[in-house]
Amino acid sequence: MNNEYLEKEFDRPEGPERHHSHHRHRPHPQPIPLNEAMIESADLDILFRICEQDKHMADAKFGMSQDAILRELNKKEEISQKDLMHKLHVRPGSMSEIITKMEEKGLLVREKDDEDRRHAILHITNEGRIAAQNLGEPESFFDVLNDDEQEQLAQLLRKVVKARHL
Repeated sequence: MNNEYLEKEFDRPEGPERHHSHHRHRPHPQPIPLNEAMIESADLDILFRICEQDKHMADAKFGMSQDAILRELNKKEEISQKDLMHKLHVRPGSMSEIITKMEEKGLLVREKDDEDRRHAILHITNEGRIAAQNLGEPESFFDVLNDDEQEQLAQLLRKVVKARHL
C-alpha cells in the first residue's frame, strides 16, 4: 500500500464533525495493520503519524497525560498547574479538563495559589501517590534505537522544531 492509503487512515473527519470531535469522548482508533512494504513506502510525515498513534495507544493506566501528571506530582508533592502544563506540553484547556478528571478520581487536589489567585497549585493525594507508585517507570518509545541513534534523532528533531517555532 502507498502513502495515500496511510494518509486516508490518519485524516481527520471532514465538515462539522472535524471541529466538534474533540468535545465528546471517542474510543481510540484501532491500529492499522501494517506490513513491511507499507512501512518502507511511507514518507517521513506518515511515519511520524504512525509513531504518534502508537504512542497514544500505549497501555496507560489512567491515560497518557494523567500518568505523566501523577509521575510529576509524585516527585514534587506540589506544582503549579501552569508549570506542569509547560513541562508536559499540554494545552491550557486540555490541562484543565485532565486535572478536573483527576480531582474527581481523588488523585490530586487543586488549590488557588496564595500569591496569585489566578493560578492553581496541584497537590497529590495519598490515593494519587499509591496510583503513581503502581505505574512503574514508563518504557521509552525509542528503546529500539541505541544511545547514538537516539541523540541523532533528537538533534534532527530539534532542528525541525527550531525552524518552525523560533
